[in-house]
Amino acid sequence: MLALPEIHPYNFKELLWEIAEGNENSFAVLYRHYARTLLPFFRKFTRDESSASDMLQNTFLSIWLDRAKLPDIDNLDAFVYKVAANRAYTWMAKLRSVERLDAIAASRAAPAQDITYQDVLFREAQKLVQEAVDEMPAKRKQIFQLYKEKGLKYNEIAMQLNISASTARNAVAAALDSIRAKLVESGLYIFFILFFGSR
Repeated sequence: MLALPEIHPYNFKELLWEIAEGNENSFAVLYRHYARTLLPFFRKFTRDESSASDMLQNTFLSIWLDRAKLPDIDNLDAFVYKVAANRAYTWMAKLRSVERLDAIAASRAAPAQDITYQDVLFREAQKLVQEAVDEMPAKRKQIFQLYKEKGLKYNEIAMQLNISASTARNAVAAALDSIRAKLVESGLYIFFILFFGSR
């Protein structure tokens, strides 16, 4: 399974404290750690190297400017990818505003195109998630669907399927791992955060 680069747990908090205190070398460690995952996503999102680089820089600029809050963060992955997702969708919102103006100007000449490349990426991510679910062993798929689609808790799944709650929990974790791997491989990991949170 593909894995994201990891910051070792023992220096995780220390690194954030150093960044909060203005240590640029520590910030560079954070940048290198996440840039290799974020940049491919931004490239797919924008289809433009310059825009992708700008988006990456803006993501880390935002983190740097708000660095005083870093020591309070418990889940660094969730925080960084949330900032990145916000940057991506801010960019998309601006793009759509321009597209709306262009559409108004051209409305009498041609029909407006409602489906953007970002919509295509979103649908691609949804398709990959469904593929990952379809590829799961039958029991894991059943447990995951009860958890995600029906909203059942682990103990409720356990009672319904006559299994232990820990078995249900482990099955869901394995299901999410397989979905995460598929999205990471396709450069769409951001959508894992959007669909499933920070898990």
